[in-house]
Amino acid sequence: MTTSWAYPLTVTQTAEFSDTDIEFYSSNGNLNVLSPDSSDHLRTLKNVLHLSNATAGDIRQQTYYLNCTGFDFDQIPNSITGIAVQLNVTRGRVLEKDVQLIYQGNVIGNSLVYYHQDIENHIAVIPNPIYGGDSELWGATITPAMLADPTFGVQLRFGSHPFYPHSEVLQVHWVAMQVYG
Repeated sequence: MTTSWAYPLTVTQTAEFSDTDIEFYSSNGNLNVLSPDSSDHLRTLKNVLHLSNATAGDIRQQTYYLNCTGFDFDQIPNSITGIAVQLNVTRGRVLEKDVQLIYQGNVIGNSLVYYHQDIENHIAVIPNPIYGGDSELWGATITPAMLADPTFGVQLRFGSHPFYPHSEVLQVHWVAMQVYG
């Protein structure tokens, strides 16, 4: 059994280093806009920069953590075999830095961020990546009770492209989660 794609009912943000991390906002002031039905989306308050020069060195900015929780699954399987998370973003050269499951305010399992590289080690920017899948449990033990808990979800963080200097606005249109069993 596979659930339909579900969207977060609650979105919050937290900073690791508030003086350097970049906040998200939406035009209506509400962060709970990450579904395809929403006419709004989240965007970074300012451009995400990667600066590189001999004086300043290599400076790469990152965003606040986005905590997407309260996914309203249509049915939850009795036995969980996998979880998938899909992102719909407009990013330029901004990449995911962390994509990790959260439960009761804590990260669980492993971050599934990976960079697709070509034969010359260039990192590809994937427009709508899917993390996980039908047999991926993210290195965690997931129970049906956890999935039904409104604190279960995914934590996202984005950062500057590691190789190419740039200045980009990041827009997150929606985040979806699907459960396999």
